[in-house]
Amino acid sequence: MSPKILLKDPIVAFFKEKAKEMGIRIFLVGGIPRDLIMEEESFKDYDFVTISDPLKIAKEFKKNFNSKIAYYSDFKTVEIEFEDKNVGIAMARKEYYPYPGSLPSVEKTTDINEDLKRRDFTINSIAIEISPEFGKTYDPFKGKEDIKDRKIRVLNKNSFYEDPTRAFRAVRYKNRLNFQYTENTEKEFTNYKSSVKNLKFPRIKKELELISCEKKRDKMWREIALRNMLYSFDENLSLGEDLIDELSKILLFKKSSWICFFYLFLNNSPPTVFDYLSNKEKKIVEQIKEIRKSFNRKGDVFELHPFLKKFEELSLMFLSVKERDILSYIEKKKSLKKILKGNEIIKIGFEKTLIEKIKDLIEIKQMRGEIKTKEDALNYLQEKKDEIQSSLI
Repeated sequence: MSPKILLKDPIVAFFKEKAKEMGIRIFLVGGIPRDLIMEEESFKDYDFVTISDPLKIAKEFKKNFNSKIAYYSDFKTVEIEFEDKNVGIAMARKEYYPYPGSLPSVEKTTDINEDLKRRDFTINSIAIEISPEFGKTYDPFKGKEDIKDRKIRVLNKNSFYEDPTRAFRAVRYKNRLNFQYTENTEKEFTNYKSSVKNLKFPRIKKELELISCEKKRDKMWREIALRNMLYSFDENLSLGEDLIDELSKILLFKKSSWICFFYLFLNNSPPTVFDYLSNKEKKIVEQIKEIRKSFNRKGDVFELHPFLKKFEELSLMFLSVKERDILSYIEKKKSLKKILKGNEIIKIGFEKTLIEKIKDLIEIKQMRGEIKTKEDALNYLQEKKDEIQSSLI
């Protein structure tokens, strides 16, 4: 597919014209050049490289598009949020790793080939010049050949040893693209295990979030498990690896879903990992533990509302692997509207101590479709007052 198709894209077209106006040399690297070679148009993640500090041109983008930018001065990179797209702009650079698993030290370069040398795989080490020589392609590591041969090939020996996050990216690209590892890439997984202990967990978490958004995330998480790239499975989870497949069918394709997959490994992970979870993630972990310990099925799923209502959606989705009608409960709960206030319940003649239980009862009937309006709720409480009162006391 010709690079000329890029000119139809408003983001690429903007950077082409603005870079020409500002006298900036700019390239498109990574996923889009790879996907063009594969005859795919996937303009969602844009990785640009400039032979200068990218902040100036990023600010120009913000002026013209309703977007947010974040600038990281240590690496001279900019991340831009625009609609549902991710736009990254980085200064061309060389990288050096002070020790395995560390963040790299960077050095500016004016040679795009030097920048491509620092990347993870040959298939991602292709650049298309956007300005001034639009369409000129740079492929110093024969990435195009590996794309045609459907190979995941590292650029350097000890690639995963230097940066263990590349192991997770290898798993992601291999399964997403249906490629295979070269022999040298396969050997790198051993190097990964030698240095992953130096890797700070937030960097692993970022890779797991990306994997959890992928259509083939079940295969990716399964490979992570089989290669023992994280920690061993929790032996107390009776469904074992099948849980990965079941969760993949149920969970939304969002970064936040990662915590449900990771729960399968959490009990056998170092205690310090828990410290890196957000408060909401910690809450979900504790809720899943509580559900697994305390869940006792009686009646239909809506009868469980008083117990289930406190749980986060992701916690309930984990439960739905075994209790599929929980998904129906989640959907009905989302559409619930509060139709009665406490004082309206008291006015009918109920004791104040019963307000919460009566609200639960009304919401159960709402989810079943038996009560739809405030009038329905009031009529029901008035007609069944004595029966309700005696059953709840």
